[in-house]
Amino acid sequence: MPICAPSGAVLLTGKHSFVNGKIVNVLAFNWQQDNFPELLQANGYQTDMIGKIHMDEISQGFDFFLVLPEQG
Repeated sequence: MPICAPSGAVLLTGKHSFVNGKIVNVLAFNWQQDNFPELLQANGYQTDMIGKIHMDEISQGFDFFLVLPEQG
């Protein structure tokens, strides 16, 4: 997927964008679905998100997050 947030959603969920629901940057992402940061947390890992992502409520599944201004 060549668009920023849908590509990130594919990496987070392991599902194609048409399955995980994030097909464009402006649509909300459903954080209720399984994602690998939450699976890592459940197994004792600390997870961080630092950089650029166009998703709402990115704190879910991450112990620490720092997103560039105006980049989601």
